[in-house]
Amino acid sequence: MNKPLIKNKVKALITQDNLHFKDLNGNGYLDRYEDWRLSSKERAKDLCSKMTVEEKAGLLMIDTLNADWQGVLS
Repeated sequence: MNKPLIKNKVKALITQDNLHFKDLNGNGYLDRYEDWRLSSKERAKDLCSKMTVEEKAGLLMIDTLNADWQGVLS
């Protein structure tokens, strides 16, 4: 298994099985969504299960493609 190089500036690291993971929520425990060994689908499902309705709705407001009024991406 290829291990990614994990760097941190703000979040603490968790070491499990001699591997490093970012402790994104600061609980000192390796949550499934923090475990890069799992599939994206498994990680997303775990993260969504922990989010409030307000947090999920807030993600709908992120517009990274920025289309103008004619639908042309800028």
